[in-house]
Amino acid sequence: MTKNLKLGALDANDGAYIGKILKSVHMVYDVMKTLLKRVIMAESEAATEKEKVNLGLEEIERKKLQIENMSAKVVEMENFALGTNGILNEMRHKVEEMVEETTRQRQGATENEQELCRVKQDFESLRSYVSSLVSNR
Repeated sequence: MTKNLKLGALDANDGAYIGKILKSVHMVYDVMKTLLKRVIMAESEAATEKEKVNLGLEEIERKKLQIENMSAKVVEMENFALGTNGILNEMRHKVEEMVEETTRQRQGATENEQELCRVKQDFESLRSYVSSLVSNR
């Protein structure tokens, strides 16, 4: 009878321990879920920023070609250069702004990729922690 009581006490302790483990697992699950959401958001933002960079580069190429064509016309038509110079200056300013914006977008994409790396590291650390919890159990 005494042996059964001791065994029952061990079962109760085991139950409390299992309850703590379940709480820890639930906490880890919540953290992993949050990290996964962050990964998905970071990947999405990185893809969006990369697309913006690509679109910006294409637009810069188009504007560059436009500027080159306009410059050739200016050489041929020097008598009409005064009006054309104003347009060229405006286009150059827009291209410079686009180059600056593209640089900012690249920076944002780089930061998003860095955040993604940090989130992946956090995820790997968490996975390792969970594995150690499971192996210790």
